[in-house]
Amino acid sequence: MKKRYLLLFIILLLLLTTGCNRTPKENNDAENNLPPEPEEEVVKESFFVGDRYKDILLDNNSGDSEKLSDYLGKPILVNFWVSWSPGSENINDTLKEYYADIKDSMHVISINVTAIENNNLEYIIKYIESERYPFPVYYDLDGQISSDYLVRSFPTGYIIDKQGFIEKIFIGDVDEELFLLEIEKAISGRKE
Repeated sequence: MKKRYLLLFIILLLLLTTGCNRTPKENNDAENNLPPEPEEEVVKESFFVGDRYKDILLDNNSGDSEKLSDYLGKPILVNFWVSWSPGSENINDTLKEYYADIKDSMHVISINVTAIENNNLEYIIKYIESERYPFPVYYDLDGQISSDYLVRSFPTGYIIDKQGFIEKIFIGDVDEELFLLEIEKAISGRKE
C-alpha cells in the first residue's frame, strides 16, 4: 500500500514540476502567440561541396580590386597558397603548365595569403615574377579573405561552378592527375 502512495506521489510531483518549468517570458509569448526569439547565427566552421560561394574583394599588385562575383558565369578555381609550402608550389606549377589550356574556360583566382608571409608583399611580388606565373595573383594582406574561406592549411582550393556553388574542395598537396580531372569536369559541367 505504501509503495502505491509513494508511486502516486512521485507521479503527481512530476506532473506539477513539468507544468511549472516554463519561464514567465515563455508563458507570455505562448499566450500572446508571439514567435520564439531568434537563435544566434551559427558561425560556419568549414565549407562543403554544394555550399554557396562567399563573395570576396580581390586586390592585386596593380592596385586594382575586383569581386569574386565578377567572375560568375564560368567555373572558378580559387587557390589559396603560400610561398613556403611544397604543396602550394606543386599546384602553382601545375597551373603554370596548364593555364593557357584552361584560361578561356575557367577563371583562375590565385590568392597568396600574404598575411602569413610576414606581410612581405615586396618579397612575394619578386617571388611571383621569378616563378613567371601566367595567371593573375591576388593578395590577402590582412588574412581576412582566407579567414572568410576558413583556410587552415596550404594549399586550399575551391572549384566553384558557374552559378556560384562549391563543386570541389582541395586541401593540401593534391595529385596532379586528380586535380586536372576535377578541372576538366568543372569546365565540361559534369557533376559526377
